[in-house]
Amino acid sequence: QNLIRSLAAEENFIYAVVRHKTEAFRALKNVRVIELKNGYEGVASQIDKDVDLFYHFAWSGTSGPVRNDETVQIENIKNSCEAIRFAIGIKCRKFVFFGSIMEFDVFNHHPLAISSANTTMYSLTKYTAHYLTEIIAESAEMEYVSATISNIYGPGEISKRFVYSMLTRMLDGDQIQLSSCQQPYDFIYIDDAVEQIKAIGRHGRDRCNYYIGNREQKQLKYYVELMNKIVNKNAVLSFSADTSHVVSDYYEKFSTGQTEDEFCLTPKISFEEGIKRTLEWIIENRETK
Repeated sequence: QNLIRSLAAEENFIYAVVRHKTEAFRALKNVRVIELKNGYEGVASQIDKDVDLFYHFAWSGTSGPVRNDETVQIENIKNSCEAIRFAIGIKCRKFVFFGSIMEFDVFNHHPLAISSANTTMYSLTKYTAHYLTEIIAESAEMEYVSATISNIYGPGEISKRFVYSMLTRMLDGDQIQLSSCQQPYDFIYIDDAVEQIKAIGRHGRDRCNYYIGNREQKQLKYYVELMNKIVNKNAVLSFSADTSHVVSDYYEKFSTGQTEDEFCLTPKISFEEGIKRTLEWIIENRETK
């Protein structure tokens, strides 16, 4: 939604293909919402302008127990392949696939060593959809760019993902049991992420993967303690001494500075400022416990 609003403000015309009817863009004159009722068969007839970019964000089960629901995750692969076939059919110039840093769970293990202890169905299916769509694009000679997302946060999100769930628990002054939190982590505020996403779509090179985030990462513990300090509701943080499941080499597998270097985009909102803005929104919008 943030990306669409930003693109619309720049006088771009956008087709927003959604799974469920939404009123989110009613006030935006240059956004046409198309509800995806029975696959893409009925969508093509509603496209009456040339389409330059196809941003593929749709993915169910990104957090919580549904990450390991095979029915949901396999359907995501199917939907991703249908999306790029549709993009090819309407002669779209470029397809942008949004992957996850969790795809790198798959790289960290020999296939026969993969188990529920070291990966999720979400990781495996993201990885699969990523490369299936790239192969389809190559066979159709379509430009294809992918982006790896670590953690995007900001006002407006209500989910089981890390920032929102931690801030709400901290607001309630909970006792929060955590892992050792010694792994490197990265968070990028939604406004900065949108600017990177727009640049990747417009200027990203064919068959390249770009990272959405910051050039440098910090230990997850740093972020958790800073959030708790900002909330200031006396939540008690307990960090485990067990580091056996800490994966420390995610960010060594790709260039975290490529997006900044190619497009001269440095994130403007610090984590501290971003959390303050997000916290303010949560306090104004959440129901009291």
